[in-house]
Amino acid sequence: MSYQEFLNYVKGHIITKLGGGYQVEIRSILKNNSLQLEGLVILGQNETIAPNIYLNEFYERYKDGQEINAVINDILALYHQSNAAGSDTLDIQFEYESVKDKIYFRIVNLQKNEKLLQDIPYIQFLDLAITFHCLVKEDGDGIGSIRITKECLHNWKIQLSELMRVARRNTPILFPPSIKSMDDVISELIHADHMDCIEAPDGDDKITYASKWYDGSEYGQVDHSNRYNLENEALETTGRNTTVATKENVMYILSNTRGINGASVMLYKDVIRDFALLLDKDFFILPSSIHEVILVPYNDSLEKESLEEMVFDINHTQVSKEEVLSNKVYYYNRKSNLFQ
Repeated sequence: MSYQEFLNYVKGHIITKLGGGYQVEIRSILKNNSLQLEGLVILGQNETIAPNIYLNEFYERYKDGQEINAVINDILALYHQSNAAGSDTLDIQFEYESVKDKIYFRIVNLQKNEKLLQDIPYIQFLDLAITFHCLVKEDGDGIGSIRITKECLHNWKIQLSELMRVARRNTPILFPPSIKSMDDVISELIHADHMDCIEAPDGDDKITYASKWYDGSEYGQVDHSNRYNLENEALETTGRNTTVATKENVMYILSNTRGINGASVMLYKDVIRDFALLLDKDFFILPSSIHEVILVPYNDSLEKESLEEMVFDINHTQVSKEEVLSNKVYYYNRKSNLFQ
């Protein structure tokens, strides 16, 4: 079957297997960086939010030889699994007063998301866009969030400034910042590899959450921990002054404790500033992906143009299209507390 025939076949047989009382739709979902995916949405009676299951990967399974009925059974199993896990947390009223403590922000590439940004409120930051989302599911298996649209602001009767105010307050609480040296991250990955327990940083990307009015976003896990995860650094405290003993040419990974959409930590109040003052260094900031950025302490031997060439090459060879943040390298000045 062609892809469109596959979509129609899946939809028809899902309707047959579920029986009456369900609304089954296939929606075209515009993801980050203009990636277009098709999602299967199954809404039961009186449901406004439901799993949004991407069918692109299931079509690849079918093309690779998996029997079509087995594919449909796998889709239904994923639906029932996610629906059961989120049956309590997804029963929400999407009114501003009910959700305002769960609103948070992310950052994405401005130019690569021109079409998406037509329908959602955003604030420009450098060559990036700050977008807003609402956390609607959180348990031991992961989270689900809904992208906030211009329609939300209209229905809630609030301004973009209010949206940014609550997101600035909530985001560091919901997704605490993390700073680790590159050496520590590599050591953790090696250890995890030996333990056979490496998890994809983006969780299970086969499913997001959708509603009758709003499209879905990412899926993953949450870890509430301390404000900083500055591990395996030699901290020396003398009276009121704290210094950090660092090696030459050490790079640091700035993200959140979950490792998902962690590049937004750049916007957290005083996180980069406090760390720059602690090291007494300015930083080049390399946008590794939407999930993290790399802090490179400034020294005279580094050239911004060479770093941008490296970022461009990595984005085009190592980073998936959906996860690219930017090809530009930023400079943070600790005295002015500004990005350039």
